[in-house]
Amino acid sequence: MDNREHTNNGWRSPSPSGTVATEPIDGPISGNPDEALAISQHRVISLEGMNANLARRLAFMERELQALRRQNAGLREDNAALRRDNASLRHLVGIPGSEDNRRPGARTAASTPSTEGSDVDAGGIYDDMAVMGTRIIFGQPDGFLLDDSLPHTEIPGSAA
Repeated sequence: MDNREHTNNGWRSPSPSGTVATEPIDGPISGNPDEALAISQHRVISLEGMNANLARRLAFMERELQALRRQNAGLREDNAALRRDNASLRHLVGIPGSEDNRRPGARTAASTPSTEGSDVDAGGIYDDMAVMGTRIIFGQPDGFLLDDSLPHTEIPGSAA
């Protein structure tokens, strides 16, 4: 009967001198070389299986990453198209769309530094729109700031 006990470091068995010797876990348990070979082969097969599983997971993650990159590129193209459409519509309805027609110091989404992943940077995005003779500045912390610095008679459709 085998009186060895398993520990975290290996197999512990009493030696003839009375001291305790430790064998590595993957070493022969009974001293039988065939058993040692079988244990080694089992471990190799297990490691190969884990390696194959990790390779499959890695391939799946790479495919997912490529799909996300394609989706991101598509969203960027859609965003650019929407920005072009927005600029065209602004031009058609007479809303100033260039920096020349804007209040000095006002920033637009186009002139605001990119804040990847965020619609608003730390200072807010200012967007001027002529509405009923008054320019409304969006992005103010307290809501709307009405700017009456423009003469009402210069804005078409105003009731000045």
